[in-house]
Amino acid sequence: LQDKDIPKRAKLTKMIFHRFLQEYNALIMEMKDAQGRISFTSDCWSDAFLRPFMAITAHYCTIKANG
Repeated sequence: LQDKDIPKRAKLTKMIFHRFLQEYNALIMEMKDAQGRISFTSDCWSDAFLRPFMAITAHYCTIKANG
């Protein structure tokens, strides 16, 4: 592994954002095909340094083409 094999900060940021958009769009399409309702749950907490965190989870059912 050489230094040239490791992406620089700007390139890595761009790669991560691009992947986020891919996953986000795939999730939106999957949720559009959800059977019935979509339920959301959330949780908030802080760590030992009082940094806040929040998680949101969506629960839904889909029908897969192959069963």
